[in-house]
Amino acid sequence: MVYDWKILAVGEMRSPIFRSAAEEYEKRIKPFARLKIIETKPASFGVTDKERAKTKEIEGLSKILEKEEKNKVFLLDAGGDKLDSEKFAELVDKSQGLVLVLGGALGFSEDFKKKYRRISLSALTMPHELARVVLLEQLYRAAAKLRGKTYDY
Repeated sequence: MVYDWKILAVGEMRSPIFRSAAEEYEKRIKPFARLKIIETKPASFGVTDKERAKTKEIEGLSKILEKEEKNKVFLLDAGGDKLDSEKFAELVDKSQGLVLVLGGALGFSEDFKKKYRRISLSALTMPHELARVVLLEQLYRAAAKLRGKTYDY
């Protein structure tokens, strides 16, 4: 079985360190899954227009997610369900088409959070670029486990 995964992320990988780590996990995932990463443009915001910026980012994500009816969509959110690597692998295995959404610096609106199941990578706050690397590593770990490959060294 070849999995079909998409990561929908607000913003691009700017840091060469995070980009390099992400590319390494993307290469490792290739034998197990078709992986597509879609980046949307983050909205600029000042002190007073954070809600407007968040709304603009959500609108961009929603336009893409409207086309993902056949796939399961999960928001990556610190307040989401806490899954260990085993439970994450089970979730991945049950989801042939999977879309994992990483929000921008301002996160998701409460209304948007109600539309989709939320999962958490950690209770810790981390930069979005690092969150993408952690997500890719967990996808690789899940794929390796599901294919019977030892990865826990």
